[in-house]
Amino acid sequence: MSNYRQIHTRIWKDNWFLELEPTHKLFFIYLFSNEQASLAGIYEMSIRVMSFESGLTMPEIKDAFKIFAEAGKARYMDGVVWVPNLRKYHETQSPKVQTRILKDLDAVKDCELKGIYCDLYGIDRVYCVDNRVSIPPSTITTTVTSKKEPQKKEKPPEIEIPLQLDTPEFIQAWQNFTEHRKEIKAKMTPRAANMQLKKLAEYQPDIAASMLEQSVMNGWKSVYELKQPSSNGSKPQQADQLLAIIGKYGRNRWQQAEPDLKGAGLLDAVKSMGGWSHVCGMRETEIKFAFYEAVKR
Repeated sequence: MSNYRQIHTRIWKDNWFLELEPTHKLFFIYLFSNEQASLAGIYEMSIRVMSFESGLTMPEIKDAFKIFAEAGKARYMDGVVWVPNLRKYHETQSPKVQTRILKDLDAVKDCELKGIYCDLYGIDRVYCVDNRVSIPPSTITTTVTSKKEPQKKEKPPEIEIPLQLDTPEFIQAWQNFTEHRKEIKAKMTPRAANMQLKKLAEYQPDIAASMLEQSVMNGWKSVYELKQPSSNGSKPQQADQLLAIIGKYGRNRWQQAEPDLKGAGLLDAVKSMGGWSHVCGMRETEIKFAFYEAVKR
């Protein structure tokens, strides 16, 4: 199992989350990021362990689960935790991810909460037999090779996205990069693509996605570690100023941010980059690259 989980930054703009007490915010993030948190979104853990790891008392944890359950954000029953959004933000149609989810579910003991989970996702269950999730026969294939049939030629290797990179953001960046390679008449073979993906798997998904975007933006055929565009004078400071203003005001406070942008001489650059709302939706690396491109024009 990967040793990290995604927590989307927009959680800090979610009204339900913002209204939580600080201890409840801490505990909700803990449910996403503790060692047992799985791609399936359901896992076993005792309240005593949660109390020890989070530093909250057991009554505080029970109170938090009551609030989470009422909002449909998390449930706890008989030593089993279910956080629906944990699966929502990590699931893809990748066979590897789907297999991982079934394995994670298989590790959870049979209980009422697991039954509700299986019913919701339309998963067949076998109870009181071997404690396992049944896999429909249609998903199992058996290959029988007749001695009389000629041996088929070995198929070229398929391109497989590593499990740790199987996020919507990275997949989109990878598709853009492969299209870019085709456009510059340098289409990758499946073997070369898998070697490149293996190299990218050494990085976090968002960093790997930024590396691909960097190559596309610069017209590169290869992928390199992130580098800030070379510059002199006040441009690096201005880019940092822009990031600071974005962090201060956020997407929904354009009117308050506008005077600061004018004072820093950044207003025209922001307009060239697509406008305030567009810029606020970009990652830090994308903002810096877009800023340098804007001030060149």
